[in-house]
Amino acid sequence: MAGHDESGMRDTIARLQSVMLESVLTGQPLPGSIDPLWFPDLAWVTEAPSVLVSAENVPDPEQFSSITGNVIVTPEAEIRDVAKQEGDRTYVHFTPPETSEGRIRLTMEVRMAPTEPDLLTLGLGGITATFVESNGSWVVGEPPAAFAS
Repeated sequence: MAGHDESGMRDTIARLQSVMLESVLTGQPLPGSIDPLWFPDLAWVTEAPSVLVSAENVPDPEQFSSITGNVIVTPEAEIRDVAKQEGDRTYVHFTPPETSEGRIRLTMEVRMAPTEPDLLTLGLGGITATFVESNGSWVVGEPPAAFAS
């Protein structure tokens, strides 16, 4: 993207991922929106003792350190280990971001790692938001879309 080096874009994506998760956890709207984020399986995330975030597709886990609450960015293999020890465990997974000139589309999924290591993870639902650059800030360009898996 013009005007954005690769490092700057990674930082922006990580910051927007953090903003998206924090909006979900606090019930606050995303920048440029008036409605809080909501999707059907939100309680699986908000009622857990800690929020596990898969490190896959997260360019800078440090961005999540400012979120209020117990947010832990960790490799997916470690999330599977937690599930094996503690029982089925929900976690947040970001898909690879889609970027184009002045736009970043993020998808945040809620997944469940099963206790049984031979079983596949279960997708529960999530939300997609498209951010646009406007006057030097990133704001949602269209209403976020929730989905159930």
